Amino acid sequence: KFYWLATYTVVALHVLYYRFFLPIWRFFKYDYTISKIEDLGIATSVYISGKNLERLKRQSGQFFIFRFLQKGFWWQAHPFSLSWGANNSEIRLTAKKLGDFTTEMPKLQVGTKVIIDGPHGVFTAQKIIKKKVLLIAGGIGITPLRSLTEQLAGHTNLTLIYSAKTRAEAVLLDELKIIQSQQDFKLIEIYDQEQVPGAEFGRLDKARLENLVPNAKEYDVFLCGPPTMMAALKIALTQLGLPKKQLHWERFAL
Repeated sequence: KFYWLATYTVVALHVLYYRFFLPIWRFFKYDYTISKIEDLGIATSVYISGKNLERLKRQSGQFFIFRFLQKGFWWQAHPFSLSWGANNSEIRLTAKKLGDFTTEMPKLQVGTKVIIDGPHGVFTAQKIIKKKVLLIAGGIGITPLRSLTEQLAGHTNLTLIYSAKTRAEAVLLDELKIIQSQQDFKLIEIYDQEQVPGAEFGRLDKARLENLVPNAKEYDVFLCGPPTMMAALKIALTQLGLPKKQLHWERFAL
């Protein structure tokens, strides 16, 4: 009886500390505030400033849980990945307009305070064990990989495959091309509903992946996208000989 009582007590204290006390303490310490809202058409980027954010330890590829203290938003908390490098002076998230909450995000106002829980996740460069890195993004799954690209470009043998339905749905692609012009890496675009000059056309499957990235087993692979795409590519990469320890993925779910 004492053992179970102690176990429940410890668990309850951890939940209270990490999910309630720590986010509120950081809210007052860093004074998280929306500084800019950018409507990207099919997605929205939210920029968050604060006091001494350089002291907030975070890594590219990680995510936070955000609660916006504005009418119509404050009662919901949602997880979003960093959509640019962790060393930037502000936190940025980018969300595709898919549901009721994300569709309303352009209505967020500059100056709104934010409670942030995190950072969370191990989808980071610390997982890398090989000299070559392959990033594979599907749709809005580009967000954590955009963050990793900023960190790895110019320092690693890096290849990024960005798959989307159309060019208009390739969120943050222009930013990736700017990074490419400054820090060389291989960027491959592929669209399955639109033919775009200089880009691949069709679905990213095992045969196309093998053609685009010969010897995939020599890479650390970071994968983020729709569940069906990730499931298919996990199988394809395994069949191409990629060891499980070199395959890393991020799901947009808790």
